[in-house]
Amino acid sequence: IHHAMSFASMYIGDSQSMAMEAGVLGVPFIRFNDFVGRINVLIELEDHYKLGYGIRTDEEDKLYKTIDKLLEMEDREEIFAARKQNLLDNTIDLNEYLVNFLEDRAQKS
Repeated sequence: IHHAMSFASMYIGDSQSMAMEAGVLGVPFIRFNDFVGRINVLIELEDHYKLGYGIRTDEEDKLYKTIDKLLEMEDREEIFAARKQNLLDNTIDLNEYLVNFLEDRAQKS
């Protein structure tokens, strides 16, 4: 699913995990549910990195306006690619960290 999602223009749904995965891929997401403001990783992706939008189910007009706003962004792909890069630049590469950790342990043995 991640391969297909990486080619998507945006993700719209109620799944927290799919919204998070879309954001990390640099795909703009709109999650439409009542968990908005209750999941820290999504709050960070939405508020700090501007990779997506959380909209409550009683804000249907806001949902449609946000979809229109994203569709009208001429440079949406570039904007969200830059936002994704900002996220990546500010987070730890777990694979690199583990390799360095294991190599350091092996040298000490």
